[in-house]
Amino acid sequence: MINIIQTTTAERKQETITLFEKIRPLLDKGYSFNKALSETTDLSATNPKKGWFKDLIDYAKTQGYDYYEYKWKRGKNNNL
Repeated sequence: MINIIQTTTAERKQETITLFEKIRPLLDKGYSFNKALSETTDLSATNPKKGWFKDLIDYAKTQGYDYYEYKWKRGKNNNL
């Protein structure tokens, strides 16, 4: 059986904002996007150019969080 989940553009945007708000505190502590995601959710992403992860990166950039500035960070003071 296949379940199809359908969301509107507005719902997807709200999910992106909610996800960003979950990881923002860790980004502020110096975590990378992937590390922040793994610490706060059961999500992980490897390709910043696809799907929900691209939406997250694009939204984060509008909030002053450039993915490529955080890409290689490992945690607060880079000690993770």
